[in-house]
Amino acid sequence: MHWQLADANDPFYYWHNFDVVRRWVLTYHDKLLSVRQRTILAEYLALPKDAQCLWLRLFMRKGELFRVDRLSYGEINIPIALKTLNNRGWIESVKEPDKNSLLIFTVAELSNFYNLKRTTKTDKKSLVEELSTAVSTLPGELVRLRQNDCFNELSMLFFGNSHQQISEFVVAALGHVRYENYHIRPHAVFPDQETFHYFCQLESIRRYYRELSSHDEVIALAQGLIDNPLIKDVPERLKNKTNQLINRIARDCERARQIDLALRLYRYAERPPSRERQARLLYKLDSDTCYSLLLDMVERPWDEPERNVASQLLKRWFKQHNGNAEFAIPSAAAALDFKPRQVEQAALAYYVAQGWSGLHAENIIVQSLFGLIFWDIIFADVDGAFIHPFQRGPRDLNSPGFYRKRKAKIQRRLTSLAKHPNVVKSRIRHQLQTKQGLANPFIPWKWQQLDDVIVWLDRIPIPVWCNIFERLAFDVKNNRSGFPDLWLYKQGEVKLVEVKAPGDSLRLNQQQWLRHLIQNDVNVIVLDVNPLNALNAQ
Repeated sequence: MHWQLADANDPFYYWHNFDVVRRWVLTYHDKLLSVRQRTILAEYLALPKDAQCLWLRLFMRKGELFRVDRLSYGEINIPIALKTLNNRGWIESVKEPDKNSLLIFTVAELSNFYNLKRTTKTDKKSLVEELSTAVSTLPGELVRLRQNDCFNELSMLFFGNSHQQISEFVVAALGHVRYENYHIRPHAVFPDQETFHYFCQLESIRRYYRELSSHDEVIALAQGLIDNPLIKDVPERLKNKTNQLINRIARDCERARQIDLALRLYRYAERPPSRERQARLLYKLDSDTCYSLLLDMVERPWDEPERNVASQLLKRWFKQHNGNAEFAIPSAAAALDFKPRQVEQAALAYYVAQGWSGLHAENIIVQSLFGLIFWDIIFADVDGAFIHPFQRGPRDLNSPGFYRKRKAKIQRRLTSLAKHPNVVKSRIRHQLQTKQGLANPFIPWKWQQLDDVIVWLDRIPIPVWCNIFERLAFDVKNNRSGFPDLWLYKQGEVKLVEVKAPGDSLRLNQQQWLRHLIQNDVNVIVLDVNPLNALNAQ
């Protein structure tokens, strides 16, 4: 079946792109659709094209209330589309004033329509509060969208999550993006009705939780979850999402001083910061269990920050070092003339004047090399990684599962790099030629120096690169950034420089990468830059 997205220059591109989503869901998730969803989709198809387009246009905007006088889409006959949608129950006219409907209008419009005196200090919220109980008509015609929930559920089935929206997908200029030809497993996230039903239940609880306004309400929800099969029998594919919600509710219990309840919930969550929060709570309650938990976090961490915080807490509470030396980060200072947000360029010129060559690259060199060397592994056929044809990378890229599920392949590639670097270099050149422009979460194809990135494999020892790539793969979310700003080279010597302007300081991930590089004998330095004109003024 044809899944090609429309070009963004097509005035109806959003209509075509939504049709791709609709057909994809009907093709691969038909058995998961309810009778009501099927009925609504059939009714949508029965609408004239103008009505479909206007409804989609409104659905892609924020909110559910829209001013008729502000609707302007050149490709749509708006009066006829509005009449059709209203007659068939896809929108409804809003005539009764309330806080939500009145907020759609400006203070000036409200004041003029209701003949009110206003000043520059007129507060819209207070004005709306007052008008909501005093007026019976609205300053203009409003409509409310209907059937939103059904299309939101289509979005869940297509993306396999609730945070991505069809509205973002169908309006994006996706027609200008080319995607890798990876193996797709459409049913990976929702293989059956039971899993999808679990997901919908979880979403319902998540929405309910977000609306709670008091600790008592959160505690009542937490107590109901403790013995709920929802957090005991979690489908493997939905553990990450469930753990995230459990952690948030447990943290609220902790803030409400419900320590036992918080601990019981945290023990269900297999996702950071669950074990860190347990350790902090257990320190005064059960130091032995706390100590054992911290050791496990160091030896079998879920991600890089968890290992780091466990090491810090072992040192602070139990006077135990992790065996790794604390490397001091060297620094220097320079007074330079620079424009706002161009301190890195001034620092680069400073080093070029000393005979260095190089560029302001930050994370680009490491990410580009990683993306090229591990391309086939990034797009490998891993269960749950790719569920539709329009993904820039695997769904688990930023989770601990990315490394865990591909560890053997990553280790084999690292061994190949260490033993046969020329073979890997040939792989890089091949990828640059054959994959040009294909979406990859690590590669900025528009970067002008991308073709020259391979030279940095020769400038930094291969064993060092292997250590860098392994650390990056282990925790992509936290370790893909934090590299020094400037990458410099002079007569066989490499220098990596982190540039800091006045008032700027090293972030934690920058400190960790700098220490990692120092541990691997890479020449790094932090350059603290002060404005030259400020020093001259003194």
